[in-house]
Amino acid sequence: MSGPAEVLAGLGEETSRLGLRWYVFGAQAVAAHGVPRATQDVDVTVLADIATARRLIDALRGQVIVHRFPEIADELLLRAHVAPLVHPGTGFEIDLVLGGTELEEVAAGRAESLVIAGVPVPVSGPTDLAISKMIAGRALDHQDVRGGEPTAAALAASVIAAAPRVAGVTGRGGACGQDSERLPAIGTAGCRAMR
Repeated sequence: MSGPAEVLAGLGEETSRLGLRWYVFGAQAVAAHGVPRATQDVDVTVLADIATARRLIDALRGQVIVHRFPEIADELLLRAHVAPLVHPGTGFEIDLVLGGTELEEVAAGRAESLVIAGVPVPVSGPTDLAISKMIAGRALDHQDVRGGEPTAAALAASVIAAAPRVAGVTGRGGACGQDSERLPAIGTAGCRAMR
């Protein structure tokens, strides 16, 4: 079994045992939706509080998945709600992010079961993936959403279509309201199209 397969299978087993909802996002999710990405890690959101996340991280040791920075593990979990993990046998990395916002709850509920590295896993749907990529604000994330591939165009259309729902879920202006500076790739034309 490959590094990604071992990591995803182990994560699936332990989150299931603990009754946690989770989903893959980031480059692996983009690739699962048909836009190839070369990546050496997997990004996952797990809906859990700090105490439950600690139990999950402890359980993952049994799957030979360990913290990349054990000396600051607690600080990262408490301050940034992230646990950078690694499968030492293969070097494959996993960035485990604690979720809990309404957007993440909605994304978890809409996650699609897709196959990554031969393992069926919950993957962020196109709309939620596009929204998270636009909020992240990195150039590559914007390229994923605005790129020329048909899937990227569908992701961009999903962002525009979802903006009113985002405003309702966040209680903010969404893509074209007070948070519009966080979503520059939608641009003025996209905001006009939503009105």
